[in-house]
Amino acid sequence: MNNLPLLNLFIRLREEAGLPLGIDDYLSLIRALQLGFGISNLNALAQLCRSLWIRSEAEERIFNAYFEQMIDTIKFKPKDSFLLRQLLQRVISQEKPLYEDNVLVQDHLKILSSRERNILSMLNGLDDGRKKTPSEVGKRLNLSYQQIIEIETEAMQKLNRLNLLLATENQKLAVMRSALRVVDDVQLNKLVQDSFTGGDEEVPYGQLSKSIEYFPVTRRQMIQTWRYLRRPVRQGTSAELDIEATINQIGLQGMFLEPVLVPYRINRAELLLLVDRDGSMVPFHELSRRLAQTASQEGRLGKINIYYFRNCPSDFIYRDPYLLEAETLKNVFSNLQSERSTVLIFSDGGAARGNYNRDRIQLTKQFLDELRRYTHSIAWLNPMPRFRWGGTSANQIERMIPMFEFNRRGLQSAVSLLSKRSKTTKVI
Repeated sequence: MNNLPLLNLFIRLREEAGLPLGIDDYLSLIRALQLGFGISNLNALAQLCRSLWIRSEAEERIFNAYFEQMIDTIKFKPKDSFLLRQLLQRVISQEKPLYEDNVLVQDHLKILSSRERNILSMLNGLDDGRKKTPSEVGKRLNLSYQQIIEIETEAMQKLNRLNLLLATENQKLAVMRSALRVVDDVQLNKLVQDSFTGGDEEVPYGQLSKSIEYFPVTRRQMIQTWRYLRRPVRQGTSAELDIEATINQIGLQGMFLEPVLVPYRINRAELLLLVDRDGSMVPFHELSRRLAQTASQEGRLGKINIYYFRNCPSDFIYRDPYLLEAETLKNVFSNLQSERSTVLIFSDGGAARGNYNRDRIQLTKQFLDELRRYTHSIAWLNPMPRFRWGGTSANQIERMIPMFEFNRRGLQSAVSLLSKRSKTTKVI
């Protein structure tokens, strides 16, 4: 697998932290590094990643934590004792530059005091080739065992910081060199795809499932689409300048006395998400979970309620995905606001099993008729591809309600329809 720069950080941010990142975001980073951005130091590299990957304060906090974790892993380890001894030799002898490109100036050679150099030299046998115990060093210098340990600990912390600086410079060069090795977009895409799929190597299922987006709509695409579901309403303190009203007021008064201010627009769109569970919908549980999660956490909606049902909503629907906490449909519908409430149904409509069920069709019709008494802003997302709807209950349900295949275009179309209808809906 290719050793691409910051690939592990990118995968952890996407898979562990849940940031809405796609391969295109990683490709953008590589291209920016090729152009020379973000390679001067780690702060510049972090800022480049933020500018390309981060879209909110919450995401920035997550990124900072993961980036710091990446830096914290650059420490001395027991197996690096040879490198530590070599670094000690250079610091204590002050004979050779620590970095071939003279990135570290001579002052870094004086990072340790003379006493610290002397103690580390004896403890590590750099003076006469024989390592000495803290007690032996203490007797020579007339210091207690505890004092020797404390001095050694503080000196090693200084060397760790120096090692981090060295590693930082080496990492910067490695990032730059690995980015510059990629000569064109074709090769770049192949490298990234190979890194995500393992190339020709056999990749364990557990690793593969953490690095590939299988869903027809990615998490980021869901978040972006939800944010188009809007019903802006001016509300709150007047603080935004109304330019047109201000100009009209100047024309009426003959002079400028004060600006006309209006409240900011806030999104008051309300979403009722109804999710079909269990039975033929079991394969889509993770998909429905992400759909609900992105809408509730990242959708920036005015209000969202999520309820669950099995096959068709009847007298009761449920507040939990385990179908335990029941609530009557009448109670749920009574809380809908006709002018801004929207309803999105996520169900296969019987297409998964290829069944045509007259009872299901009739119950769905009764449910939709009742729902339209409260709002006409309704859409249906079907996780099964459209070619599977024919000859099933879903084909008949599609004639009653706008139904969309659950892919990126289908989700966008459903949200667009809900957004338009929420502005014109009237209660019958």
